Amino acid sequence: MPDLVGFLGVVLLAYLVPGPDFLVIVRAAARRPALGWAAAYGAQTGLCVHMCAAALGLSVIAARSAQAFTVIRLAGAAYLVCLGVKALLEARKGTGRRRPPGLRIPEETRKPSRSGAIRPSRGRS
Repeated sequence: MPDLVGFLGVVLLAYLVPGPDFLVIVRAAARRPALGWAAAYGAQTGLCVHMCAAALGLSVIAARSAQAFTVIRLAGAAYLVCLGVKALLEARKGTGRRRPPGLRIPEETRKPSRSGAIRPSRGRS
């Protein structure tokens, strides 16, 4: 029973203390509230999976077996590489958004281009 109480205390602490996922959630919510909710659900789902794996003893197996830890590490690295390649391909195609939808550039920051069209300024003139 004391092990369960200690484990639940650690789980509660993990839920309450903001970490790097908090910044991801805030950034997504700043773009659109729906993205913030999706990021929050994703972060909490990942935390639940991690805590359940720890409760089942999978963390102990990974800590004691160098081979298991290496497999987990390589799988995580492969996943991150896939995400990076996907982001690069989307950036190359131009499908990624440069600014959140609905963001308007104030009139005072716009200046005419050589063709006479108004374009946003990139800094001080």
